Amino acid sequence: MHKAMPTNFFERKDRWGNGLSLWVLVAMVALMPPMAMGLSRLRLHNDIRQWLPPEAPEARTYAWFREHFGQQDRVVVSWDDASLNDPRVRWLERRLEGIRDAYGIRREGVRYVEEVTTPIEIIAEMERQKIPRDEAIRRLSGVLVGRGPLRVRLTQEGRARRRFVEREIARRLNAELGLQATVAPAYRVPAVDEHLLARLRRSLPTYAAAPSGETGAGADAARADALVEAAFPLFPPADFVFVKFPEHEFSVRIDWGRQRASEAVWARVIEVVRSIDGAAPTALTPAAVREPEASGGDVRQPLVADCFRVPGAPVAVSIVLSEAGKADLPAALEAIRRAASAVGIPPESLHMGGRPVATVALDAAVKRAAWNRSAAWYRLHERSVILLSALIGTFLAFVLLKNAWLTVLVLAASYFGVLVTVAAIPLSAGTMNMVLVVMPTLLLVLALSGSIHIGNYWKYALRQHPHRAVAYAYELGRSPCTLASVTTAIGLASLMISDLEPVRQFGLYSAVGCLIGLAVVLFGLPSLLQFWSCRPQVVANADPTFWRWMSRGLAARRNAVLVAAAVLVGVSACGLRYFRTETKVIHYFSPDARIVRDYRFLEDNLSGITPVEIVIRFDQTAQKRLNIAERAAVVREVEAHLRAHPDISGCLSLADLLPVIERPKADEGRRRGGVLGNLLSRNTRAVVAYNKRVFELNKRLRGELAERVRPFYVVAAEPGDLFASGDRLLNRAGDELWHITAQASVLSDLNYAEIANVEQTGSLDTLIATVTRRHPGIHHVVTGMVPLFLKTQKMVLDGLIASFALAFVAIGLVITVVLGNPLAAALTMVPNVVPVVVVFGLISWCGMPVDIGTMITASVALGIAVDGTLHMITWFQQSVRYGRDRREAVTAALVHCGPAMWQTSVIIGVGLLALSLSELRLVSRFGGLMSLLIGAALLADIVLMPALLAGPLGRLLGRDRPAQRGVEQRSEGEASEEEMVAASPTGPGRPHFPMSAGTPTASE
Repeated sequence: MHKAMPTNFFERKDRWGNGLSLWVLVAMVALMPPMAMGLSRLRLHNDIRQWLPPEAPEARTYAWFREHFGQQDRVVVSWDDASLNDPRVRWLERRLEGIRDAYGIRREGVRYVEEVTTPIEIIAEMERQKIPRDEAIRRLSGVLVGRGPLRVRLTQEGRARRRFVEREIARRLNAELGLQATVAPAYRVPAVDEHLLARLRRSLPTYAAAPSGETGAGADAARADALVEAAFPLFPPADFVFVKFPEHEFSVRIDWGRQRASEAVWARVIEVVRSIDGAAPTALTPAAVREPEASGGDVRQPLVADCFRVPGAPVAVSIVLSEAGKADLPAALEAIRRAASAVGIPPESLHMGGRPVATVALDAAVKRAAWNRSAAWYRLHERSVILLSALIGTFLAFVLLKNAWLTVLVLAASYFGVLVTVAAIPLSAGTMNMVLVVMPTLLLVLALSGSIHIGNYWKYALRQHPHRAVAYAYELGRSPCTLASVTTAIGLASLMISDLEPVRQFGLYSAVGCLIGLAVVLFGLPSLLQFWSCRPQVVANADPTFWRWMSRGLAARRNAVLVAAAVLVGVSACGLRYFRTETKVIHYFSPDARIVRDYRFLEDNLSGITPVEIVIRFDQTAQKRLNIAERAAVVREVEAHLRAHPDISGCLSLADLLPVIERPKADEGRRRGGVLGNLLSRNTRAVVAYNKRVFELNKRLRGELAERVRPFYVVAAEPGDLFASGDRLLNRAGDELWHITAQASVLSDLNYAEIANVEQTGSLDTLIATVTRRHPGIHHVVTGMVPLFLKTQKMVLDGLIASFALAFVAIGLVITVVLGNPLAAALTMVPNVVPVVVVFGLISWCGMPVDIGTMITASVALGIAVDGTLHMITWFQQSVRYGRDRREAVTAALVHCGPAMWQTSVIIGVGLLALSLSELRLVSRFGGLMSLLIGAALLADIVLMPALLAGPLGRLLGRDRPAQRGVEQRSEGEASEEEMVAASPTGPGRPHFPMSAGTPTASE
């Protein structure tokens, strides 16, 4: 008779007599080279413009806009004392852009930069079009020219008491308007070091004159440079002034925080400052009160003669990156910083903004979370918050598992599964992003959870059966670990229904990683234990006394526990009405981050960072009714309405660069009488001249200037569809498209739905419609980053709700199949849902927004909570089969599963809590929220679940019954292994382990 082959994987042999665990270890070793190769190719890439699916209306509109007006990544650069009088503006332009020689070939410059635009050259072009300089500066205000700080001119008495006035301005603005104000010196043209000036004279290139009769890029560049040189010399004399600022004693800079710097608020600020007189407030010190007496003046005498704002400082330089710059953004930004330093701009006063800057800062923050070389080694929370999280988890694992060798194997197996999954990302042509960066920590959570359960099963079996302990651990952990991992993978895979590409990738890779982790937990860790085990006597078991006491107390007070849980869930659920999302990348950084300080300077003093792109469309009907000058006037009228919006700092369009061509009054010449009088009238000549200018302007815009004005003006050659093919909602062939760029704030709490949306019900749409509705055939489209932010924000919320609902249903179906009772499955899901509802409800009460990282935690937490629940139910049902009543079965299940759940939650929860120290809010919020969810899941599993099992759920899962034949009903902890195996429905062919394995008997 042939001997029956063992059914346990770890008791079977290959044809050479080796255990199968040997081949598991061989496979793990074989995976290491491709794993190392994949990890070496890991790259970060974050671009919110690529998150939306191409078929989304907002994405289609933005793609249509880029097709017509081009796609340019711009970097906005300014510095503390930049102004229209600052020669460094042109020096920086020349250093970055170089020159084009007479033949159009670019010489010198920075290869990462394609084009540099300064307010100087735009104003010079406007002046060439007969636009007065003051009007040109006004049109550029809020775009590349700041409206200026509040400048204060004092009375004679005020100058004598200047320190008092400065303190009083700061105090009054804070007390009455809640604004933080600082006093800065009066404007002075920045002095330039003579050595720097001499070096710049030698190094800065100048345009070579174009050969006589030559045309092309070189000649055009030379003419443009000559135009700017006439208005603003490259090396102006010391007394050169491009814009004059009235005399004043000092300026006041205001930190607006998240307030909106509207004209109404500015008017209130000016009113407060002008009202300051010599009256001494009671809050001042006695020394301050005595100060007016020293000056000998009347304490009620006005101290402020005037305060005003003058456009012209600060100013910004707009830089378009070349293809090389787009391919290597960090190098491009570093080259810009070096060029700024070379022309005398101190690095600490330089401020940069724009999408490339935010992208580089985000990637750098993610990398610093992993490893920050600039931080001191002893400041581990700054050196690597991820390493700190791992070290804390490792330390707690050594403490709680109470066996160094077991801890090493558990951690080795867990990290191996995580690294294999992360290496698969670049090997499958993927890249890391701000969402996937939290995946390794999450997978480590799941792998550690399963590994600790297997480790505890092995510990319990080791004392009685050291030679079969691995086989017992595998059998005991296979069912609950598989169910927990599969249900968790379902929860993660549910994220793949999201319309956001990074969230879909997270769902895919995390679900695959969860299954890889399951394979490592069930086969990798037991194989390691089988080859590198330790002596039974060195393994300590957990003391079950506390868990018994806790279980009996919960069973006795189960109704109170259930009522308290219901009240907590109800209160938390009420907070969900305040649930809000956050997708602005700048809000992922801490308030003291360099990029936030730079953005605040730019938005407080210059312009909004986020561009809102408005396209005004004139169809054939409108083009026949209105000539090109009248169409430009309509665009200027739209801009005037946009500038009045409190969240728009300024606008720029082609209409701003064109002269105002007014139609002569039609009836002026008729007063002379007769046909001859009309023909000879000045009005007739004016009409002829007007029509000629209009005709020439239209001809030039559609002819020789077509390519130069393309960023602002295009005649559509092909129709554009929005929702379906052929709807022509974006444009028809031949439509004239005018592009307006409006700058919106990104730092404020502004809900972008208030500005623009695809339904055209936003405040910008309303403002634009007040103009366009008066002219048949004129339509508009609002696109750019603002609608993309808005759509992404909405998809975050929709994805959170939909993925969580799908995960809930999918996991519920799995548990229903396992338990065979829908009502029991519904009650089993209660402890899994409670942590999510409670935690998200509480953070909504606290006003904490949900970003991409925290969105992921809902479905993840549902899967993690299922792990402990399924282990509890598995041991509860098995105890009932052995003949225990419900209370005894609850005690046995909690005694067996409680220590493992406690160890897992502490190791993972405290380790993840360390991520809250990260400077990147995306990571810190994820770590903090996951810690809360894990803690809430632990309480649900060890408090709420036992109460349910002792009550209604227990009655559904297993009714009170007498002991099965062959097993005498005893208190928990007394049945022998042989009795349990005999009583098991599966018989002795499948090993089982007594519930009391962690409770040594007197004989032990």
